[in-house]
Amino acid sequence: MQVGDADARPSRLERDRVTIGTDRLGGDDRPVPRRSGRSAGDGASGWGWLVRIGERGESGSQQGGDQRAGARHSVPPVKRARAIYPALPPVATGSSVAFARSADTVRRRMPVFRSAARAVVGRMRLLAAFLLLAGCPMPQIVQGPPPDPGALYIEAKKAHGVPETLSCDAKAFVEAPENAGRYALHVSVKRPVSIRIEALTPMGDPAAVLVADQGRFALLDLRNNVFYRGPATPENLSRLIPAPLRDEELVALITGDIPELPGGRPDTAARDGDGYRLSMVSPRLRQEVMLGGDLRVVQVRRLDAAGALLWSVGLDEHDDSSGAQVPRLLRLLAPPGKIKVDLRLRNVIARKPPPSGAFLLGVPPGMKVEEVQ
Repeated sequence: MQVGDADARPSRLERDRVTIGTDRLGGDDRPVPRRSGRSAGDGASGWGWLVRIGERGESGSQQGGDQRAGARHSVPPVKRARAIYPALPPVATGSSVAFARSADTVRRRMPVFRSAARAVVGRMRLLAAFLLLAGCPMPQIVQGPPPDPGALYIEAKKAHGVPETLSCDAKAFVEAPENAGRYALHVSVKRPVSIRIEALTPMGDPAAVLVADQGRFALLDLRNNVFYRGPATPENLSRLIPAPLRDEELVALITGDIPELPGGRPDTAARDGDGYRLSMVSPRLRQEVMLGGDLRVVQVRRLDAAGALLWSVGLDEHDDSSGAQVPRLLRLLAPPGKIKVDLRLRNVIARKPPPSGAFLLGVPPGMKVEEVQ
């Protein structure tokens, strides 16, 4: 009886110890197979050696009871030993090492598989979007017949109340082989062919005065004390500000109108974006006019019979406060003469007649007179 009592206690104690270990391990009920080639006395049970630690003189029946008690718990020996002795080093078996290596290989290859899968998904989405767009009908832009050139020209001429007179201050930026520089000007015009331009000193005093009226030209050069007079040709008008334009062309462009093409007529017209393009032809010249959607003049280009550009003027920053589309910025480009002029208008006064005699210019006493052709 004493021996039986002594034998039963270690089993219960060991059972309690194993239970604690399984609690630590989170529970693993898989049984461990018995190892062959070893007897019960040599520890045939996978965990019988834990029972015999610190015990002596146990019988075979006691060992069998211990084995049955351990088998009921079904905890692998390594996990149970680690639960009882947490400081034990990890045990790496062949299968675990192989599994770790295979898992590491899968992890290394996984980004490649993911990137390939994402590329395939992206191609499928792109193909679906392309098929969707291909299946959708595109909206058709319906345009009416091209405008009639003559009618468009008449409508553009009367679309705005072009002022008969205009006065303003101006800044001219000139790039040219002659008379290049920056000029402060005061400009007065009267339709159709009257113009007066005063070049001012930094103090605001006149340094030169140019007048063109009724086909006649006069230039008073106060710095050189010379008075020039002759016909109002583009060459004579360019003695102050280089620009290959006739007097009526200057007046028309400053007031925002289409300049007349001598002997010309409307030839073709077409829609150009939100506006229109009007072409006029004469026996020797061609003129292209770009119009805005409200028929304001945006650009005028003059070409010769061969299509070479003689000059172009861009009109920008229109002011319609007075009911007239007066440009505040004019950009002149004349490739044959290598001329570029930017003329900015300010303090514009429209429809106010200039002072009497503004377009008349007499010879001052003692001034040298030079007749020009």
